[in-house]
Amino acid sequence: MYQLLDPSRFVVFITGATSGFGEAAARRYVAAGGKVIATGRRWDRLVDLQIDLGPENCHIIALDVQDRAAIDTAIADLPAPFAGINMPAPRR
Repeated sequence: MYQLLDPSRFVVFITGATSGFGEAAARRYVAAGGKVIATGRRWDRLVDLQIDLGPENCHIIALDVQDRAAIDTAIADLPAPFAGINMPAPRR
């Protein structure tokens, strides 16, 4: 992998991490050395995911992505190891 794309340098925010594509993306990213903030509506599945990936690699938040205030609060309350979410550059 190119050094600029080294997953160990990034924290990503993944929605829908309780199943399907979101869960697969979280597992793949952590396996590549990155950290994830895994979100979803089903707390029990998020806990299982965090147990599998390790709390040092996976921070979990139960929320509904349709609730903008919940997202803002979740991001504001992130623990230090996960607070540096990498955002894409704005399009020009």
